[in-house]
Amino acid sequence: EELENQIEHLKVYRSSAVKVPKALTPEIAEIAGRHCGDGSCTISANKDYRVTLTETNSLIEIHNNQIKEIFGLSPKTEKITDAIQKSIVNSKVYCRFFVKILGIPSGNKTFSAKEPEIIRNSELELRRRFVRGLVDTEGSLYFDKANRTWVLEVNMVNKNLISTISEVFEKSNLKHKLMQKKKSYTN
Repeated sequence: EELENQIEHLKVYRSSAVKVPKALTPEIAEIAGRHCGDGSCTISANKDYRVTLTETNSLIEIHNNQIKEIFGLSPKTEKITDAIQKSIVNSKVYCRFFVKILGIPSGNKTFSAKEPEIIRNSELELRRRFVRGLVDTEGSLYFDKANRTWVLEVNMVNKNLISTISEVFEKSNLKHKLMQKKKSYTN
């Protein structure tokens, strides 16, 4: 309902057709998490609106399919390396959705991105999906031979996002440690 009340801000005339969601879904929360991790919303001086995500080929494929299904947009894909691609959407409405509705900052968000309030104030499942998107882009999974256990590690400089991950893990009864390193935080 809160999302539907904010949609009026997205009206843009003479723009490409974009399906604007009327409700916050788990998939949208996950996309928002990815954008807080490795995404970018850029509004250039000549008013070009561009939303990108740079990630592994398999994640970009999932991401692009979700954008097409939810927003009716077909992202362009740019090859970065054999294993990495960039998803690109040039759309004022789509960009405004992230910046104005979800409150994800445009430009450099390394230190300033945080869990969108609309997600933070939602049920736990939406918060979990936001964290899933964030971990998809910022996390790493490895086997710790010394302790004979799998470790999911998220290492980033953004204390807000690390705190969100920790809080959602705690509410989900997932054992974790929050550590501060010299210039970053690990969960």
